[in-house]
Amino acid sequence: EAVFRQAWRFPLVVTDRLLSPALLSTVYTDSIPWMTVALKATGLWRWLNGLGLFFLISYALQPVAMITLLRALGVRQVVLLATGALLALLTPAFLMRHGHVALSGHGVVIFALAAAVDSIRHGLTMRRAGVFAGLAVLAMGVHAYHLPPIGFCFAAAMASEIAQKRPKAWLNCAKASAMVLLGMALTALVLGYGVGQGAGGGKSPIIGYYSMNILGPILPQGSALFGQTFEGGWFKQTLDPNGGQWFEGYNYLGAGVLFTIAAGIFLSVRHGWLPTPVRD
Repeated sequence: EAVFRQAWRFPLVVTDRLLSPALLSTVYTDSIPWMTVALKATGLWRWLNGLGLFFLISYALQPVAMITLLRALGVRQVVLLATGALLALLTPAFLMRHGHVALSGHGVVIFALAAAVDSIRHGLTMRRAGVFAGLAVLAMGVHAYHLPPIGFCFAAAMASEIAQKRPKAWLNCAKASAMVLLGMALTALVLGYGVGQGAGGGKSPIIGYYSMNILGPILPQGSALFGQTFEGGWFKQTLDPNGGQWFEGYNYLGAGVLFTIAAGIFLSVRHGWLPTPVRD
């Protein structure tokens, strides 16, 4: 709201109306900076609820992203694509993030998986590197917590490029990395990463000052089965593996999803990694 009501300035989502007289970049207030810029530029902020609009876009993109991922894997049967889209909409970990609308944009992560699969099967070209760069730029303007899974997908694409010994693999990885890092650096400059204090009055705005439960995907954070009870503010008896904001992180994936991942890893190890580039 403060960014909407002030005149345009640079960086685009920095304001002095929240922690006056200090400057604050609203990348630290979970305000979905790119959507903030779009709503301000169009004037639609006067009539639209940006958070509700982001929820709508997120749910719409989840099935689209899943279809993209399945097609990258070579799936073409309509019934399987439709089933995958439905499962993407029904997966509990994708439905909501506690207190963080910006973190509901899981489609970004699924698109990154699709880009990784496409790169692994067909090579890390500059076009595919551009997709990773675009997803990183998008994530930084939604919420930086989306960057780690995108980073892992990008790392997988580069590792596969090298492992399959494709022509100029190391050079391709270096150029792709430069493209991604340049996009991230420009985004940090445009959105004011590093400008002002943290939203809670913290002394450092640097990414990494805030923490999350890195075991969230594999261990529930609010489960009576794991002895966790709600005490009015948050759940007690939640494991704090890395210190800091132990009460938030990526959602628990579920036993079924974890079993599927474990089975996939087992089958991959059992049958060995591909020694040569994949051919259609």
